[in-house]
Amino acid sequence: MANTHINRLRCVVTNTPGTSGNFVVGAAPAGRRGFSAAEDGKTFELTISEGNAWEVRTGCVYTHSTTTVTRGTLADSSTGSAINFTAAAVVSQGPIAKHMTDLEPLRGATLPQMTALAAAVKNGAKLDIRGPYSAGVQRSDTGSYTSMAGASKGNALWASTIWLPCGVDAVRIGLVNNATDVSTYSGVLCYAQTTDGSDLMNPRQGATQLAMQLATWNGANNPTFVNAPSAANPNIVWSDWVPVVNTGTNSPSWLIVRTWYPNGVAAGGGFYAANAYGSRTAVLATLGAPAAYYTAATNVGPGTNSAMTASNAVLPVVVQLASRKQVPCVWIYGDSTRQGYYSDGVVSAAERYAIASTLAGRPVAADSRAISGQTTAEYIKRLRSAVAAGERCDVLIYQVASPNDGFVAGSTSPAQIARAQEAILLARQMGAHIILDGPFPMTATTPTAAQSEVVTEAQSFCNDMAAANLPYVSACMYETLHDGTYYGKWNSAYNFSGDGLHQNTTAMTSVIVPAISSAIDAVLFA
Repeated sequence: MANTHINRLRCVVTNTPGTSGNFVVGAAPAGRRGFSAAEDGKTFELTISEGNAWEVRTGCVYTHSTTTVTRGTLADSSTGSAINFTAAAVVSQGPIAKHMTDLEPLRGATLPQMTALAAAVKNGAKLDIRGPYSAGVQRSDTGSYTSMAGASKGNALWASTIWLPCGVDAVRIGLVNNATDVSTYSGVLCYAQTTDGSDLMNPRQGATQLAMQLATWNGANNPTFVNAPSAANPNIVWSDWVPVVNTGTNSPSWLIVRTWYPNGVAAGGGFYAANAYGSRTAVLATLGAPAAYYTAATNVGPGTNSAMTASNAVLPVVVQLASRKQVPCVWIYGDSTRQGYYSDGVVSAAERYAIASTLAGRPVAADSRAISGQTTAEYIKRLRSAVAAGERCDVLIYQVASPNDGFVAGSTSPAQIARAQEAILLARQMGAHIILDGPFPMTATTPTAAQSEVVTEAQSFCNDMAAANLPYVSACMYETLHDGTYYGKWNSAYNFSGDGLHQNTTAMTSVIVPAISSAIDAVLFA
């Protein structure tokens, strides 16, 4: 229940509460306020003091007929335990340390950010900032991107409709950059607004057409990009918070983002236009999370849809949301197999889970950060950077072994396991639960000794960590994907076109999704 706040509340206690009794409150001193009939049945966070002794209590309920305030729950005290109060005690209300702690993330926020956050907590709503995550466009799909370096994009408008697990009050837009030299970049304009899903091209709430909201970067219309640490370790330039129309807290919504290149602007080498998203869009729609991608012809304005057509190309954006709904966030780090490649539409197993869970009334956000072609050394570096930047998730899914590392007996496996151990420590630093994602098969033929070592050592590590029964570590294994004769060889029924590397749609739907769903369920909803 929401807490009630009264300015200058202070009143005497007329009984002897002791260490566990409720407080019978009396009159307020001159210049202060007491409780009234209007507060009957309402909940308070209160400070009770007597001399140098004091308690801070939450969940205290006032009953006017008896002028009694319940003892509630002890949050803090001068001794660390309940105080033996007498009739000399005084009940008052004011800010408590928890309130300041909750507000600490706002330190350093810009005026546009504060404006957006104020909109997010209107009507007494609790603010819950989750992410960053993306549900419609994966920030991690750099393996499918085509560079736009030096290409003229004058008057070009790109639009993406991104599925969200709940309604939001404010969003931040992130533009992905993996260029190590951004000196040639000029700028873009970016707009955002939600829709209730009735029109994925136009922001709408019922019959009401909504206006797109201009995103700013530190108060400026155009972002300033910085060099990425490396091409394999992209960074994100985050906008200020953009207040948007809330389309409902308890049901999925859709965010429309339009990215506009003014006339004569050339996209720097760090911008990517994702292609081959037609199948992804279709799969998302099948799962109940429609996503739409559009490009515009030249010479159209940033606020118009004229000349826009559906396309498989989209300028990737990522989203961080401010919601009134608690939404757990799941990260996935790995290679193309965790990205969902070569199954049916580049939709990861965790994304599929998030959609299904959300549609079942349990909103979950899945941020797929797996990148096709990356090694464990590359994606542990990206995880390290994300944690260092203060990003947080609730559940981290980490792929322990990748065929992209190669196979060197006595060398590959120890390095992979050392990185997995680091991932566990990074998860603990975030306060997240880590699911160690066990090895997929890595060949369509008889495994070499080095291949067998990589797969079996990863399997042993995952099983050992699961057997340790640590409350923050679990493992997800995929035994049926492996051939019954050779562990590490694909069961041909589950391998994509016999390539020896990737799962097919059958593997995704019948083995991988059920396994990862069970693992996430055990963490979030057990």
